[in-house]
Amino acid sequence: MLTLQEACAFLRVPEGTLRYWRHLGFGPRSFKIGRHVRYWRTNLVLWAHRTDQPSTGAGMNSGGCRRQHGE
Repeated sequence: MLTLQEACAFLRVPEGTLRYWRHLGFGPRSFKIGRHVRYWRTNLVLWAHRTDQPSTGAGMNSGGCRRQHGE
């Protein structure tokens, strides 16, 4: 389980980018423990692998994960 800062370092993206992706419902799956956002390392790897595939022309949502209710 990784913190927001650890996930940013793992993906090599700024914190603001990961927060924005979460706001849009795009990006690796995350969850909250209390007020803190957490990421499973496996979800980061899978998400990065999917977004590394050639573009399907579907725009930003190709390869992205949509948030589930309650996350």
